[in-house]
Amino acid sequence: MITSARNRQAGITLIEVLVVLAVIGVATGALMMGMGDRGRSTEIEATRLARHLTLGVDEAMLSGAPLVLQWDVDGYRFGQMPAEDTVAPDAWPAAKLPALGLRHDLARAVDLRLPDTATASPVILPVSGAATTTRFQLAGAGVSWIVTFDGFSAVAAPEDPL
Repeated sequence: MITSARNRQAGITLIEVLVVLAVIGVATGALMMGMGDRGRSTEIEATRLARHLTLGVDEAMLSGAPLVLQWDVDGYRFGQMPAEDTVAPDAWPAAKLPALGLRHDLARAVDLRLPDTATASPVILPVSGAATTTRFQLAGAGVSWIVTFDGFSAVAAPEDPL
């Protein structure tokens, strides 16, 4: 009579090897996906803010109404100055251009702040484009980017780790 009892010291089966390889593959894939984004979202957010600031100046010049950039550490939006001066800047209605008027929430790990404490929130984008130079810092995942806005255009660049 032939028995199908398996010797416990015979080794491992092919199924067990495949299960272990699958678990290792999933764990490695998850780790690589997390490492691949390191600092990239900060760069994307800095570039987007620079483009939005430049677009905001263009919109202010074309519409004839100043815009204001309102922000906090989680995101930002642009407001448009109403005809009457009785409304506080933090209550200005959203800019008419949807790309600017809608609030943009920053990526989860990115903070928006001002490295210069002399610059107050909000920043006004006048029709003339004659604004003072403002520097924004976007920090996240160990990487920091600076967006420099001179009133006409904005440029994003990685911060020098001095």
